[in-house]
Amino acid sequence: MTSLYETGKLTGSSRREGEGERIENQRTAVTGGAAASSADAKYRLMTTSPVEKLVIKQAVPSSISMMVSAMYNMADTYFVSSLGTSAIAGVGVSFSMMAVIQAAGFFFGHGSGNFIARARGARNTADAEKMAATGFFSAFAVGLGIAVFGAVFLSPSPGSLVPPPC
Repeated sequence: MTSLYETGKLTGSSRREGEGERIENQRTAVTGGAAASSADAKYRLMTTSPVEKLVIKQAVPSSISMMVSAMYNMADTYFVSSLGTSAIAGVGVSFSMMAVIQAAGFFFGHGSGNFIARARGARNTADAEKMAATGFFSAFAVGLGIAVFGAVFLSPSPGSLVPPPC
């Protein structure tokens, strides 16, 4: 298990020679040698910990989230199955729509998360904060657009192919 520094992945264009020491000297001058903040501790953890351990630590919450979503759909299908085949079809359609909504969220979350990680690694917190806000509000706007789209088509329109409810 090697760290990113040991593998050489944080050298060259990713990390300018002497930049880490320069930043550390500036921080020491500003704080008067005070203890490192939690952001500094997290930065050191992410750059010096073994890569395999970090990947597992970061992947477990996402994996659990996807498993919970799948179990939720199976539980819905099980309980709705007693209502008939059209009810099961409704669960299938709603799960597909839920997957589309999740995909839109993943689009903004993963894209902005990638940028934020690179900016934080370069110690550029201003750009990271801007991207976090941009990603959040963009996802919110798209989610609102999906909600409006769903509200418009919530009930069948006259002359549609969907029969009226019984």
